[in-house]
Amino acid sequence: MNWIKKRAARRPARGAPRDTSAQGPAARRLRGPAIRRRLGTMDNRTLTDPLYEQVTRVGKALAGPKRLEMLKMLAQGVKSVDGVAPEVAIGVPLVKP
Repeated sequence: MNWIKKRAARRPARGAPRDTSAQGPAARRLRGPAIRRRLGTMDNRTLTDPLYEQVTRVGKALAGPKRLEMLKMLAQGVKSVDGVAPEVAIGVPLVKP
């Protein structure tokens, strides 16, 4: 089999859905500088500002020791508000969102 046939065998048929999984060809094509070229005129701030805002929201949600303790308890399994409050030693109204 010559190189042209090998190359054609690797290509998907026309109209076939593209592989967009993390391991697919689309992900391999868009790494590093290729992503920046594809985004064109978008500057770095346009991409990073919303990301940092979301990270800040998560940080604020986990900012207290009682909140971290509740998170640890909930990671172990589902618990009711009435079950969490006494174990963390805070009132039920403070546990509710």
